Amino acid sequence: MQVIDATAENISSMLQDIRALRHTEIDYINGFSLTPRPRAWDCRTGKHPPV
Repeated sequence: MQVIDATAENISSMLQDIRALRHTEIDYINGFSLTPRPRAWDCRTGKHPPV
């Protein structure tokens, strides 16, 4: 309960970005994960629906 009480008024960085009309970090995460990777990495990315 101490953590809940201590952080009850915290605002997530994503909500701060939305309120400030900025791109959220998910845009950067998705952008990174969807860019082409070298074949040597053998990196497969799945798809997920937009939020």
